[in-house]
Amino acid sequence: LHLSVVIDDQSQTQTIKCTYDPSVAGTEATHTIQADIFIVGDLAFYGMVLGKEGMSGKWCHLCKIAAAQMAMLGPVAGNRWKGIEEVKQYAAAYKTKVDKWKDSKDPKKSKTPPKPQLGVKDEPWWDFIPLDHYIVPLLHCNIGIGDVILSSFRDFVSEKIEYINEEEVAARSVRSRMEEKIGLFREERDAWKKTEDGKRLDSLKTKRRKVRKSLEDVGALKATGRAVRKVVINYVEEANLFLQEEDMKQEQGEVGEVKTQEDGRMDTVGIEGDTSASCATGSAEEDDLKGEIKKMEDVIVKCDEEIKLLEKKYKYFTSRVDKTAKYISGINKEIEEFKSVRKNRGDGLESEMIQVLLLFNITIQAYHGGSLHGKDVQKLMSNAHEIFEAFAEILTANMKEGCEYKKEEIQQVCKNYATLCILWDGAFSYASKINPSTEDIKMYERFVTAAVHEHVKMGLNVTPKVHLMWAHVLEQMKSEGGLGNKREDWGEKQHQESSKRREQFQFTKDRQLRAEAMAGLRQEESHPDVVAHGATVDADSCRGPRKDYTSKEEERKKKRDRVRMSTLESVEVELFVIELIALS
Repeated sequence: LHLSVVIDDQSQTQTIKCTYDPSVAGTEATHTIQADIFIVGDLAFYGMVLGKEGMSGKWCHLCKIAAAQMAMLGPVAGNRWKGIEEVKQYAAAYKTKVDKWKDSKDPKKSKTPPKPQLGVKDEPWWDFIPLDHYIVPLLHCNIGIGDVILSSFRDFVSEKIEYINEEEVAARSVRSRMEEKIGLFREERDAWKKTEDGKRLDSLKTKRRKVRKSLEDVGALKATGRAVRKVVINYVEEANLFLQEEDMKQEQGEVGEVKTQEDGRMDTVGIEGDTSASCATGSAEEDDLKGEIKKMEDVIVKCDEEIKLLEKKYKYFTSRVDKTAKYISGINKEIEEFKSVRKNRGDGLESEMIQVLLLFNITIQAYHGGSLHGKDVQKLMSNAHEIFEAFAEILTANMKEGCEYKKEEIQQVCKNYATLCILWDGAFSYASKINPSTEDIKMYERFVTAAVHEHVKMGLNVTPKVHLMWAHVLEQMKSEGGLGNKREDWGEKQHQESSKRREQFQFTKDRQLRAEAMAGLRQEESHPDVVAHGATVDADSCRGPRKDYTSKEEERKKKRDRVRMSTLESVEVELFVIELIALS
C-alpha cells in the first residue's frame, strides 16, 4: 500500500494519495506499507474465487484431498498445494482440454465437457494472495458441524424412539426386506457373470463392439441412441407385489431358472477370428471393400442373435437388482417425507425437544430446513451437558411400545451426543483465541483429535468442514494473531444489521432515497462521538462491580470449563485403551 503526500502550491493544501499501484504513487515522499491480505468467507465463496465453483462440497480448498477420502483422516502433508501458481497450472491444463473438446469434429465425442482435475476449472481471482491466507471459516464450520449433530440426533429420535403411523411402519418393514433381498440378488448376478454363459456374453459384446468400430471408421454404420421414459410408481405397493412374486418363485423352486425359446448357443461359424477389418485401410478396391463390409455386418448379426439369448438370461438377474434398488430409493423418499411431516407437526417428542431448546434461547429455523444460526449452534454446544440430559428424560418417558432401546441405552446415546458437542465446543473455543499461546494450540489439538474420533465413532459424515478443523486449523492458529480476529462473524453481523435496516425502511419506495437513509443511519450509529456518548451513559447508569459477587454467567463458564476437561480426559483415556488394544 503506497501513501504519498501531494502539495498544491496554488491553494496551499496537502492531499494524501493512497494507492496499490506503485506507478501512480507519485514522485513525492512516499511511504510504502506491506499489507498482509487474508480472505474469509464460506466454502462456496472459496470455491468460486479459487476457480473451483460448484466443487466446495467435493474438494478441500487448502489441499488436494477429495471429500470421499476425508473420512480416512490421513495425513495432509503430501497433499498440500505448492502454492497459488500450481492451481493456475491446473486451470490452464483444464482450459486446454475443454478447448480441444469444443474444437473436436468427432461425432462420437462426449456431449459433456471433460471433468476438471482436483476440481479446478478456472484461474483464481487473486494470484497475489497466498493460498494459506484463505482462512478456515470457523463460524460456518461451527454451524455445519452443529447441524450435522443435531440432525443426526433428531433422526435417531424419529426412527427409533417416537411413535410412527401404520403407513410409515409398513414402508420401513418393506424397505428392510428389500435391503435383504438386494444383497442376495447382487450375489446371484455376480455369480452368473462368472459362469460360461456370463463369460461368453462378455466376449461377444467385446467382439461386436470392435466390429462396429471398424464399420464406423469407414462410415458404414452410425451410432444409435436409446430413449428413456419416466414412470410414476407407488413404491411401497409395487415393492410388496414384487416381494410376493419372489416368495412364490422360491416356494415353487423357480429361483435362478430362465426359460428361453432356444437354450444353447447359436452356430458361431464366422464369428471367431480377426475382426480388425482390412476395410479400414482404404487400399482395397471398391468391390473388395463392399465384401469386407458385408462380412462384418454378418458377424454383427450372428453376435446379436447369440447375445440376445444370453442377455435374456442375464437380464433375469440384473432386472431384480435394478427393480429392488429403484424400490428402495423410492421408499427412502417416502420415509423422509413421513419424517418431515412428523417433525413439523407441532406435537410429540419433537415439540417437547424444541421447548427444551427454547429454554436456552435456541431457535430452530423452520425456513432453513430445521437448521440453526451460528449463535444458536454455539449455545447448543456450550450447554450440551444440560440440554441432552433433558432430552434423555423426555425420550425415556415417551418410549414407544416395543422400542428396541432400553432406558439405559437411550440415556447413553444422549450422553454420547452431549460428549461430542462438548468436545467440538472446546475445539472451537481454543481455535477462536486471539494470539493463542503454545499451550492454547496444544489444547486445541487435544480437543479436535478427541472430537473427530468421536464424530467418526458415532457414524457421522466427515464433511469438508470437519476436515478443515482436523487438518488445517492447527497450522493457521500459528499464523500472526491466530484466527480469533479473522473469524467471519463480523460479516454475518453486517448481514443481520442490514436485514434490520431493510425491514425498517421497507416502505420507502424510492431505491436511492432508501439506500441513502440506510447509509446515513449506519454512519450515525458508528460515529465515534455517538459511540463514546453511549459508553459514557452506560457507565454512569451502571452501579459497578459488586463486592465478592460472581455472576451466573461466570459460574456457568467455570462449570462449562470443568465439564469440558473431564469429558476430554475420559475420551482420551478411551482412545488410549483402544490404541493399546490395536497394538497388542
